[in-house]
Amino acid sequence: MSSTSADRRLFSAWLAASSGTLALLSGLFSFLVFNDLFHDLEHQRLGTEARLELVHPAQLVDELQAYFASPEQSLVGHPYLSHQERLHYLEVKNVMRMMLAGFLGSTVVTVTSLAWMLSSARRRGKPLRRIARQVLGNMAWMLLATIAAGVLLALNFDRSFLVLHRLLFEGQNWLVPAHSLTARVFPGQYFFDFFLVYSGLIIAVAVAILGTLAAPA
Repeated sequence: MSSTSADRRLFSAWLAASSGTLALLSGLFSFLVFNDLFHDLEHQRLGTEARLELVHPAQLVDELQAYFASPEQSLVGHPYLSHQERLHYLEVKNVMRMMLAGFLGSTVVTVTSLAWMLSSARRRGKPLRRIARQVLGNMAWMLLATIAAGVLLALNFDRSFLVLHRLLFEGQNWLVPAHSLTARVFPGQYFFDFFLVYSGLIIAVAVAILGTLAAPA
C-alpha cells in the first residue's frame, strides 16, 4: 500500500510539473503575442513603417490582436489584407484557440495535482516545502529540455520555421507573397527576434527556478 501511495505521489509530482510547464510555455507565448511593447520596439528596430504606405504597423497589430482575442471579430472585408492573408490569419486564430485550451486545461491539471499532493502531505505530516521543491525540480528539467530543443531549432531557424508551419497549417495559405502587407509587417527577422525573446523569457524562468532550488531548504 505504501509503495502504491509513493508511486501516486511521484506520478502527481511529474503530472503537476509537466502540466505546469505547458501552462507556463503557452502563457509566455500569449503574453508576447499580445505585448504591444515588444511589437512597437521590433517595428522601430526593423524600420517597418518606412516600408508601408496605407497603414501603420501598430494599427495592423492592434487589429490582429483583437481578432485573435475575440470570437466575434472578423477580417472579412479588411481593406489591406488579401483573401489568402485572411485565410492564413483564420488558421492562426484557430492555433491560438488551441493554445488557450491547452493553457486552461494544463492549469486545471496543475492545480488539481498540487491540491492532491498538498492534502496528502498534510495527512502524513510532511513539510509542504518539500512538495514545492519536488515539483519545481521536475519543471526545471523540463524547461532545460525545452531550452536544449530551442538551441537546436535556432541552429537552422528558417528550416524549423518552415517545418512548423507545414505541421500547424493546412494548404499553402501561409506562403504569402513578399509584397503582401503581412510579409512587410512581419518579415522573417521579426519571427526570429520573437523566438529569441521568447527563449529569453523561458531561460529567465528556468534560472529563477534553479535559484530557488539552490537556496537553503
